[in-house]
Amino acid sequence: QGMSDPMSLDDVELHRPVFENIDIAQNKRTIAGNNFYRPFHMPKECKYFSYCADFGPMNILSIVRFVTALKAELQDCATTQKVIFIVEQGRQNLSNAVFLLGAFFILEHRMSTEDVLHCFRWLRPGQVAGFRDATYTPVDFELSVNDCWGGLARGAQLGWICTE
Repeated sequence: QGMSDPMSLDDVELHRPVFENIDIAQNKRTIAGNNFYRPFHMPKECKYFSYCADFGPMNILSIVRFVTALKAELQDCATTQKVIFIVEQGRQNLSNAVFLLGAFFILEHRMSTEDVLHCFRWLRPGQVAGFRDATYTPVDFELSVNDCWGGLARGAQLGWICTE
């Protein structure tokens, strides 16, 4: 992966504030817990299982598990600590992490998709992958994390999703 390839962002170190006491980090060498930071990793039970060459957002069960785990982590934090969500390498992992954090804001903080999108205004084009269908055929459309947040927000508004 050469530096001239605009899509080769896998090795770029990332550490950005997202919301009040939550940061996101990827490709950081070390992040140790201390009085200021508390590392948080993707819960093991939150995984994306593909059918073919698809890539999509996490399913509802994984979303609820993530929201529950992050909420518990934030409750265990000292008031002076920030939770840093440590994301594994790769655009797809970053995409799912961004989607899940946005889902947390929508479901726990009742934020609008516009407000959630504002939390991630630092994302550059190509930094996250679009979500695609479950086939091996060439992609003719992709969904953005914002598209998926919109569907999640609508489902929550209709009472289809409960995190408690």
